[in-house]
Amino acid sequence: IYSIRCIRKRTKRKLRCGDKMENRIKEIREEEGIKQYALAKMTGLSEGYICHLEKGTRDNPSYKVMVKIAVALKRQVQEVFIINQSI
Repeated sequence: IYSIRCIRKRTKRKLRCGDKMENRIKEIREEEGIKQYALAKMTGLSEGYICHLEKGTRDNPSYKVMVKIAVALKRQVQEVFIINQSI
């Protein structure tokens, strides 16, 4: 079990094994007209990591990374990242 900060309630909660995190990075990035390399430069992350997040091959970014991406996209964290809880 990984501990993450709950985006909606701003409280700590556990991310359980069956929980999935989805993101809208690519959708929002394209709406804003930002290229992957530009987003990488703005956030200080690698272009490869951004690509993996967009594809879903990496799906557990730290809260700090989520904030960096959201700020660069001029959105709130919960607009970019969505946690789908398992039952």
